Amino acid sequence: MSWTRSKVVIVHVRGPLGPFAAAFKSSLEDCGYTPLTRVRHLQVMAHLSWWLRAAQLGVGGLTGRRVEQ
Repeated sequence: MSWTRSKVVIVHVRGPLGPFAAAFKSSLEDCGYTPLTRVRHLQVMAHLSWWLRAAQLGVGGLTGRRVEQ
């Protein structure tokens, strides 16, 4: 059986959530998440930030109602 190593990439979070990305990454590291899992969480954060920007919303626009959308 051969194992392949996954390539962990750098995720750039732009948009409204961008200023929070470094602290979020640090928090994930402190909690013991693996590098690949951290990347996946940051990718979700980047996508959410993109969605907020596309909807012309800031961080304050991330309400429970919007999350349901």
